[in-house]
Amino acid sequence: MDAGGDRTSRLVARFGRHYAAYIRAAVIVPTCAIGLLRSPDAELALVTSALVGWSAFYAWYLLRREGTVAVAVDVAVLALLCASVPWIDAVEESNVGWIRLLVTFSCIAYQWHLSPLAGLGAVLVTAGPLTTAVVLADADGSVVASVLWIVAAAAFSRVVWQLIQRGAHTADRLATRTERAREAQQVAATVRLREQELANALHDTSATTLLMVGSGQVARDAPWLVPRARRDLELLVDFGDRVPPDAELVALLRVELSAVPFDRIDVRLPSTVALPFRVARTLADAAREALNNVVLHAHAGKVEVALTDDGDLVRIAISDDGVGFDVATSRSHGRGLRHCVRGRMADLGGVATISSSPAGTTVVLEWRRGV
Repeated sequence: MDAGGDRTSRLVARFGRHYAAYIRAAVIVPTCAIGLLRSPDAELALVTSALVGWSAFYAWYLLRREGTVAVAVDVAVLALLCASVPWIDAVEESNVGWIRLLVTFSCIAYQWHLSPLAGLGAVLVTAGPLTTAVVLADADGSVVASVLWIVAAAAFSRVVWQLIQRGAHTADRLATRTERAREAQQVAATVRLREQELANALHDTSATTLLMVGSGQVARDAPWLVPRARRDLELLVDFGDRVPPDAELVALLRVELSAVPFDRIDVRLPSTVALPFRVARTLADAAREALNNVVLHAHAGKVEVALTDDGDLVRIAISDDGVGFDVATSRSHGRGLRHCVRGRMADLGGVATISSSPAGTTVVLEWRRGV
Protein backbone atom coordinates (compact mmCIF):
# COMPACT_ATOMS: atom_id res chain seq x y z
CA MET A 1 0.00 0.00 0.00
CA ASP A 2 1.34 3.41 -0.88
CA ALA A 3 2.33 6.04 1.64
CA GLY A 4 -0.98 7.86 1.36
CA GLY A 5 -3.06 4.69 1.23
CA ASP A 6 -3.14 3.88 4.96
CA ARG A 7 -4.72 7.11 6.14
CA THR A 8 -7.80 5.45 7.64
CA SER A 9 -5.69 2.84 9.45
CA ARG A 10 -3.48 5.56 10.91
CA LEU A 11 -6.51 7.55 12.07
CA VAL A 12 -8.01 4.44 13.66
CA ALA A 13 -4.72 3.64 15.43
CA ARG A 14 -4.60 7.19 16.75
CA PHE A 15 -8.19 6.87 17.93
CA GLY A 16 -7.29 3.63 19.78
CA ARG A 17 -4.59 5.36 21.82
CA HIS A 18 -6.85 8.30 22.59
CA TYR A 19 -9.65 5.93 23.57
CA ALA A 20 -7.33 4.22 26.06
CA ALA A 21 -6.34 7.62 27.50
CA TYR A 22 -9.95 8.73 27.90
CA ILE A 23 -10.93 5.43 29.50
CA ARG A 24 -8.15 5.69 32.07
CA ALA A 25 -8.97 9.34 32.84
CA ALA A 26 -12.67 8.52 33.21
CA VAL A 27 -12.35 5.53 35.56
CA ILE A 28 -9.31 6.23 37.74
CA VAL A 29 -10.88 8.74 40.15
CA PRO A 30 -14.24 6.95 40.64
CA THR A 31 -12.60 3.54 41.16
CA CYS A 32 -10.06 4.86 43.64
CA ALA A 33 -12.83 6.75 45.44
CA ILE A 34 -14.79 3.52 45.75
CA GLY A 35 -11.78 1.82 47.29
CA LEU A 36 -11.25 4.59 49.83
CA LEU A 37 -14.94 4.73 50.78
CA ARG A 38 -15.03 0.98 51.40
CA SER A 39 -11.75 0.95 53.35
CA PRO A 40 -10.64 4.44 54.45
CA ASP A 41 -7.11 3.93 55.76
CA ALA A 42 -3.84 5.81 55.26
CA GLU A 43 -2.07 2.97 53.45
CA LEU A 44 -4.79 2.66 50.81
CA ALA A 45 -5.00 6.43 50.45
CA LEU A 46 -1.30 6.51 49.61
CA VAL A 47 -1.74 3.75 47.02
CA THR A 48 -4.72 5.39 45.32
CA SER A 49 -3.03 8.80 45.29
CA ALA A 50 -0.04 7.31 43.53
CA LEU A 51 -2.37 5.59 41.05
CA VAL A 52 -4.19 8.81 40.24
CA GLY A 53 -0.92 10.66 39.69
CA TRP A 54 0.51 7.95 37.48
CA SER A 55 -2.73 7.60 35.50
CA ALA A 56 -2.77 11.33 34.78
CA PHE A 57 0.72 11.07 33.28
CA TYR A 58 -0.19 7.86 31.42
CA ALA A 59 -3.26 9.44 29.82
CA TRP A 60 -1.19 12.45 28.76
CA TYR A 61 1.43 10.12 27.27
CA LEU A 62 -1.13 8.26 25.18
CA LEU A 63 -2.53 11.52 23.86
CA ARG A 64 0.78 13.23 23.09
CA ARG A 65 3.43 10.59 22.47
CA GLU A 66 4.05 7.46 20.43
CA GLY A 67 5.72 4.28 21.63
CA THR A 68 5.09 1.67 24.31
CA VAL A 69 7.49 2.58 27.13
CA ALA A 70 4.79 4.14 29.31
CA VAL A 71 2.41 1.31 28.40
CA ALA A 72 4.90 -1.27 29.69
CA VAL A 73 5.34 0.75 32.88
CA ASP A 74 1.56 0.95 33.28
CA VAL A 75 1.25 -2.83 32.96
CA ALA A 76 3.94 -3.21 35.62
CA VAL A 77 2.19 -0.72 37.92
CA LEU A 78 -1.12 -2.57 37.67
CA ALA A 79 0.60 -5.94 38.13
CA LEU A 80 2.29 -4.61 41.28
CA LEU A 81 -1.06 -3.29 42.53
CA CYS A 82 -2.69 -6.70 41.97
CA ALA A 83 0.19 -8.54 43.61
CA SER A 84 -0.07 -6.28 46.69
CA VAL A 85 -3.74 -7.09 47.28
CA PRO A 86 -3.04 -9.37 50.28
CA TRP A 87 -0.94 -6.66 51.95
CA ILE A 88 -3.54 -3.92 51.68
CA ASP A 89 -6.24 -6.25 53.06
CA ALA A 90 -8.41 -5.71 50.04
CA VAL A 91 -9.71 -9.26 49.90
CA GLU A 92 -10.41 -9.57 53.58
CA GLU A 93 -12.30 -6.26 53.51
CA SER A 94 -14.29 -7.36 50.44
CA ASN A 95 -12.76 -4.36 48.72
CA VAL A 96 -11.23 -6.03 45.67
CA GLY A 97 -13.96 -4.62 43.40
CA TRP A 98 -12.31 -1.27 42.70
CA ILE A 99 -9.04 -2.93 41.68
CA ARG A 100 -10.95 -5.35 39.46
CA LEU A 101 -12.73 -2.46 37.75
CA LEU A 102 -9.49 -0.60 37.13
CA VAL A 103 -7.76 -3.69 35.75
CA THR A 104 -10.77 -4.64 33.62
CA PHE A 105 -11.03 -1.26 31.92
CA SER A 106 -7.27 -1.14 31.46
CA CYS A 107 -7.13 -4.59 29.84
CA ILE A 108 -10.03 -3.64 27.55
CA ALA A 109 -8.22 -0.46 26.51
CA TYR A 110 -4.89 -2.26 25.97
CA GLN A 111 -6.46 -4.20 23.11
CA TRP A 112 -7.17 -0.94 21.23
CA HIS A 113 -3.59 0.17 20.85
CA LEU A 114 -1.37 -2.87 21.37
CA SER A 115 -0.67 -5.77 19.04
CA PRO A 116 -2.61 -9.00 19.75
CA LEU A 117 0.43 -10.63 21.39
CA ALA A 118 1.24 -7.57 23.49
CA GLY A 119 -2.41 -7.19 24.46
CA LEU A 120 -2.57 -10.82 25.60
CA GLY A 121 0.63 -10.36 27.59
CA ALA A 122 -0.77 -7.27 29.31
CA VAL A 123 -3.89 -9.21 30.36
CA LEU A 124 -1.91 -12.14 31.74
CA VAL A 125 0.58 -9.92 33.59
CA THR A 126 -2.12 -7.83 35.27
CA ALA A 127 -5.02 -10.26 35.72
CA GLY A 128 -2.77 -13.17 36.68
CA PRO A 129 -1.53 -11.76 40.01
CA LEU A 130 -5.04 -10.57 40.91
CA THR A 131 -6.51 -14.01 40.24
CA THR A 132 -3.76 -15.67 42.24
CA ALA A 133 -4.31 -13.26 45.15
CA VAL A 134 -8.04 -13.85 45.44
CA VAL A 135 -7.66 -17.63 45.08
CA LEU A 136 -4.96 -17.82 47.76
CA ALA A 137 -7.07 -15.65 50.02
CA ASP A 138 -9.90 -18.17 49.65
CA ALA A 139 -12.23 -15.43 48.45
CA ASP A 140 -15.86 -15.98 47.63
CA GLY A 141 -16.56 -17.74 44.33
CA SER A 142 -18.29 -14.68 42.92
CA VAL A 143 -15.12 -12.64 43.53
CA VAL A 144 -13.01 -15.24 41.70
CA ALA A 145 -15.51 -15.32 38.80
CA SER A 146 -15.51 -11.54 38.54
CA VAL A 147 -11.73 -11.53 38.31
CA LEU A 148 -11.75 -14.21 35.63
CA TRP A 149 -14.25 -12.07 33.67
CA ILE A 150 -11.35 -9.68 32.96
CA VAL A 151 -9.97 -12.14 30.42
CA ALA A 152 -13.33 -12.54 28.70
CA ALA A 153 -13.85 -8.76 28.54
CA ALA A 154 -10.38 -8.26 27.08
CA ALA A 155 -10.98 -11.00 24.50
CA PHE A 156 -14.27 -9.40 23.44
CA SER A 157 -12.53 -6.01 23.19
CA ARG A 158 -9.83 -7.54 20.98
CA VAL A 159 -12.43 -9.02 18.63
CA VAL A 160 -14.19 -5.65 18.30
CA TRP A 161 -10.89 -3.85 17.69
CA GLN A 162 -9.82 -6.38 15.06
CA LEU A 163 -13.12 -5.82 13.22
CA ILE A 164 -12.58 -2.06 13.34
CA GLN A 165 -9.03 -2.42 12.01
CA ARG A 166 -10.20 -4.74 9.27
CA GLY A 167 -12.77 -2.16 8.23
CA ALA A 168 -10.06 0.52 8.21
CA HIS A 169 -7.79 -1.63 6.02
CA THR A 170 -10.69 -2.27 3.65
CA ALA A 171 -11.39 1.45 3.45
CA ASP A 172 -7.71 2.11 2.73
CA ARG A 173 -7.65 -0.48 -0.04
CA LEU A 174 -10.75 1.01 -1.62
CA ALA A 175 -9.27 4.51 -1.32
CA THR A 176 -6.03 3.32 -2.94
CA ARG A 177 -7.90 1.69 -5.80
CA THR A 178 -9.98 4.81 -6.28
CA GLU A 179 -6.89 7.02 -6.27
CA ARG A 180 -5.12 4.78 -8.75
CA ALA A 181 -8.18 4.75 -11.00
CA ARG A 182 -8.39 8.53 -10.79
CA GLU A 183 -4.70 8.85 -11.64
CA ALA A 184 -5.14 6.46 -14.57
CA GLN A 185 -8.06 8.54 -15.82
CA GLN A 186 -5.98 11.70 -15.51
CA VAL A 187 -3.12 10.09 -17.45
CA ALA A 188 -5.52 8.87 -20.13
CA ALA A 189 -7.13 12.32 -20.34
CA THR A 190 -3.70 13.95 -20.63
CA VAL A 191 -2.72 11.52 -23.38
CA ARG A 192 -5.97 12.19 -25.25
CA LEU A 193 -5.42 15.93 -24.86
CA ARG A 194 -1.88 15.69 -26.20
CA GLU A 195 -3.07 13.54 -29.08
CA GLN A 196 -5.78 16.09 -29.85
CA GLU A 197 -3.28 18.94 -29.68
CA LEU A 198 -0.89 17.10 -32.00
CA ALA A 199 -3.72 16.28 -34.41
CA ASN A 200 -4.74 19.94 -34.42
CA ALA A 201 -1.15 21.04 -34.97
CA LEU A 202 -0.74 18.64 -37.90
CA HIS A 203 -4.11 19.67 -39.34
CA ASP A 204 -3.49 23.39 -39.50
CA THR A 205 0.24 23.28 -40.41
CA SER A 206 1.80 20.71 -42.72
CA ALA A 207 -1.46 18.92 -43.61
CA THR A 208 -3.13 22.14 -44.72
CA THR A 209 -0.04 23.32 -46.61
CA LEU A 210 0.21 20.00 -48.45
CA LEU A 211 -3.51 20.11 -49.22
CA MET A 212 -3.17 23.58 -50.73
CA VAL A 213 -0.35 22.45 -52.99
CA GLY A 214 -1.78 19.02 -53.79
CA SER A 215 -5.20 20.35 -54.72
CA GLY A 216 -3.68 22.96 -57.02
CA GLN A 217 -5.05 25.89 -55.05
CA VAL A 218 -1.56 27.40 -54.92
CA ALA A 219 1.38 27.09 -57.26
CA ARG A 220 4.32 24.99 -56.18
CA ASP A 221 6.67 27.89 -56.77
CA ALA A 222 4.61 30.42 -54.80
CA PRO A 223 7.01 32.72 -52.94
CA TRP A 224 5.23 32.29 -49.61
CA LEU A 225 5.34 28.47 -49.73
CA VAL A 226 8.93 28.01 -48.53
CA PRO A 227 8.54 30.32 -45.50
CA ARG A 228 5.25 28.64 -44.66
CA ALA A 229 6.75 25.16 -44.89
CA ARG A 230 9.65 26.30 -42.71
CA ARG A 231 7.15 27.72 -40.20
CA ASP A 232 5.18 24.43 -40.20
CA LEU A 233 8.34 22.41 -39.59
CA GLU A 234 9.47 24.65 -36.72
CA LEU A 235 6.08 24.41 -35.03
CA LEU A 236 6.06 20.61 -35.25
CA VAL A 237 9.69 20.27 -34.11
CA ASP A 238 9.00 22.49 -31.09
CA PHE A 239 5.73 20.72 -30.24
CA GLY A 240 5.76 19.51 -26.64
CA ASP A 241 8.90 21.41 -25.64
CA ARG A 242 9.02 23.33 -22.38
CA VAL A 243 7.65 26.79 -22.92
CA PRO A 244 8.36 30.20 -21.40
CA PRO A 245 5.83 31.69 -18.99
CA ASP A 246 4.88 34.64 -21.24
CA ALA A 247 4.72 35.41 -24.95
CA GLU A 248 4.09 38.35 -27.29
CA LEU A 249 0.83 37.78 -29.19
CA VAL A 250 1.55 40.42 -31.84
CA ALA A 251 4.83 38.75 -32.75
CA LEU A 252 3.18 35.34 -32.98
CA LEU A 253 0.42 36.72 -35.22
CA ARG A 254 2.94 38.39 -37.52
CA VAL A 255 4.64 35.03 -38.04
CA GLU A 256 1.31 33.45 -39.00
CA LEU A 257 0.31 36.34 -41.25
CA SER A 258 3.61 36.19 -43.10
CA ALA A 259 2.67 32.72 -44.37
CA VAL A 260 -0.81 33.66 -45.64
CA PRO A 261 -0.98 33.66 -49.49
CA PHE A 262 -3.04 36.85 -49.88
CA ASP A 263 -2.08 39.93 -51.84
CA ARG A 264 -4.85 41.94 -50.24
CA ILE A 265 -4.74 41.57 -46.49
CA ASP A 266 -5.52 44.42 -44.12
CA VAL A 267 -3.80 43.99 -40.75
CA ARG A 268 -4.48 46.16 -37.72
CA LEU A 269 -2.34 45.24 -34.75
CA PRO A 270 -1.30 47.17 -31.64
CA SER A 271 2.39 47.52 -30.88
CA THR A 272 2.40 44.81 -28.22
CA VAL A 273 0.09 42.44 -26.34
CA ALA A 274 1.87 40.41 -23.65
CA LEU A 275 0.01 37.30 -22.48
CA PRO A 276 0.73 33.99 -20.77
CA PHE A 277 2.39 31.73 -23.31
CA ARG A 278 -0.46 29.21 -23.47
CA VAL A 279 -3.00 31.97 -24.08
CA ALA A 280 -0.94 33.71 -26.76
CA ARG A 281 -0.05 30.44 -28.52
CA THR A 282 -3.67 29.24 -28.52
CA LEU A 283 -4.99 32.54 -29.90
CA ALA A 284 -2.33 32.51 -32.63
CA ASP A 285 -3.07 28.88 -33.51
CA ALA A 286 -6.82 29.49 -33.68
CA ALA A 287 -6.23 32.56 -35.84
CA ARG A 288 -3.97 30.52 -38.13
CA GLU A 289 -6.68 27.90 -38.64
CA ALA A 290 -9.28 30.57 -39.37
CA LEU A 291 -6.94 31.98 -42.05
CA ASN A 292 -6.36 28.47 -43.42
CA ASN A 293 -10.11 28.08 -43.88
CA VAL A 294 -10.22 31.35 -45.78
CA VAL A 295 -7.48 30.10 -48.14
CA LEU A 296 -9.05 26.68 -48.64
CA HIS A 297 -12.76 27.50 -48.84
CA ALA A 298 -13.64 31.19 -49.05
CA HIS A 299 -12.38 32.15 -52.53
CA ALA A 300 -11.90 35.59 -51.02
CA GLY A 301 -10.18 38.57 -52.58
CA LYS A 302 -9.56 40.43 -49.34
CA VAL A 303 -8.95 39.52 -45.73
CA GLU A 304 -8.96 41.76 -42.67
CA VAL A 305 -7.30 40.87 -39.37
CA ALA A 306 -7.78 43.11 -36.34
CA LEU A 307 -6.36 42.59 -32.85
CA THR A 308 -7.58 44.70 -29.93
CA ASP A 309 -6.77 44.64 -26.22
CA ASP A 310 -8.61 46.89 -23.78
CA GLY A 311 -6.76 45.53 -20.75
CA ASP A 312 -9.55 43.11 -19.96
CA LEU A 313 -10.67 41.54 -23.23
CA VAL A 314 -8.31 40.36 -25.98
CA ARG A 315 -10.12 40.15 -29.32
CA ILE A 316 -9.04 38.93 -32.74
CA ALA A 317 -11.44 39.45 -35.66
CA ILE A 318 -10.73 37.76 -39.02
CA SER A 319 -13.05 38.79 -41.88
CA ASP A 320 -13.10 37.90 -45.56
CA ASP A 321 -15.24 38.83 -48.57
CA GLY A 322 -15.55 35.27 -49.82
CA VAL A 323 -18.53 33.12 -50.70
CA GLY A 324 -19.51 32.29 -47.14
CA PHE A 325 -21.14 29.10 -45.93
CA ASP A 326 -23.91 27.73 -43.75
CA VAL A 327 -22.34 27.64 -40.26
CA ALA A 328 -24.81 25.05 -39.01
CA THR A 329 -24.52 22.47 -41.78
CA SER A 330 -21.45 23.11 -43.92
CA ARG A 331 -18.76 20.43 -44.04
CA SER A 332 -16.19 23.17 -43.68
CA HIS A 333 -17.46 23.48 -40.11
CA GLY A 334 -15.63 20.19 -39.38
CA ARG A 335 -12.33 19.55 -37.64
CA GLY A 336 -10.85 22.91 -38.64
CA LEU A 337 -13.47 25.14 -37.07
CA ARG A 338 -14.84 22.66 -34.52
CA HIS A 339 -11.57 21.46 -32.97
CA CYS A 340 -8.82 23.80 -34.10
CA VAL A 341 -10.78 27.02 -33.53
CA ARG A 342 -13.73 26.53 -31.22
CA GLY A 343 -12.18 23.60 -29.36
CA ARG A 344 -8.98 25.49 -28.67
CA MET A 345 -10.79 28.58 -27.47
CA ALA A 346 -13.09 26.53 -25.25
CA ASP A 347 -10.11 24.77 -23.62
CA LEU A 348 -8.62 28.21 -22.99
CA GLY A 349 -11.82 29.51 -21.40
CA GLY A 350 -12.43 31.82 -24.34
CA VAL A 351 -15.05 32.04 -27.07
CA ALA A 352 -14.95 31.66 -30.84
CA THR A 353 -17.87 33.26 -32.69
CA ILE A 354 -18.37 32.43 -36.37
CA SER A 355 -20.81 34.29 -38.60
CA SER A 356 -21.12 33.84 -42.35
CA SER A 357 -23.23 35.00 -45.30
CA PRO A 358 -22.86 35.07 -49.08
CA ALA A 359 -20.98 38.36 -48.61
CA GLY A 360 -18.24 36.81 -46.47
CA THR A 361 -17.29 35.26 -43.13
CA THR A 362 -16.12 36.69 -39.83
CA VAL A 363 -14.40 34.70 -37.09
CA VAL A 364 -14.03 36.44 -33.72
CA LEU A 365 -11.75 35.04 -31.04
CA GLU A 366 -12.19 36.47 -27.53
CA TRP A 367 -10.35 35.76 -24.31
CA ARG A 368 -10.94 37.64 -21.10
CA ARG A 369 -8.22 38.12 -18.48
CA GLY A 370 -8.96 36.61 -15.13
CA VAL A 371 -10.83 33.63 -16.61
